[in-house]
Amino acid sequence: MLDQTVSDEKNGYGSYTAAEGGRGAILEIARELGPRFAERSGVADEQDLFVAENFAELKARGLLAAAVPQEFGGFGATQAELSEMLREIARHCGSTALAFSMHTHQVAPAAWRWCHQKAPVDGLLKRVAKEGIVILSRAAPIGCKVRGRQRRWTAAFLSMAGKFLRAARRRATS
Repeated sequence: MLDQTVSDEKNGYGSYTAAEGGRGAILEIARELGPRFAERSGVADEQDLFVAENFAELKARGLLAAAVPQEFGGFGATQAELSEMLREIARHCGSTALAFSMHTHQVAPAAWRWCHQKAPVDGLLKRVAKEGIVILSRAAPIGCKVRGRQRRWTAAFLSMAGKFLRAARRRATS
C-alpha cells in the first residue's frame, strides 16, 4: 500500500497516510474512531454543520480508500465489509455515516468495474487512494424539489438539509 501524505491545502480534510493492514482493518479503525465521532455528532446536528472533523479522521486513517483495490493503495474491501464499516460508524454518528456512504457508494462501483470489467476508472481510484479525495452524491425522485442550502465546500457541493437529518435522528432514537 502507498505511504503518501497529502497536504491540508489539497482538499481541506487534513493530511492523509494510507493505512496498512488490509481489508479486515477497516472495521477495527471504524470502531476506534466511533467514540470521537459520537462526541461531535450532537453539535453538528444542532448547528446544521457538516462533520468535517470526522471526515478529516476518516481521511487520516485511509478509510476514504476502503473500497479502492489494494493495487492502487486502498484496502480492497468487499461490499459486506464496507457495509459493516458504515454500520459501525452509524452507531456513533448518523451524519458521518450518511455522508461517508455517499462517498463509498460512488467508489465501490468504480472499484467493481475496474476489477471485473477493466473499465477505465483507475485514474479516479488512484486519486481517492493517493489524494484522499471525497466524492459525494445526492439523489431525489424526479421532479422533487430539494430543500436546503448548497455551497461549494472544498471538493464537493453539500446540501445542508439539517432539519431532515435532525428529524431522522430523533425518530431513530425515540
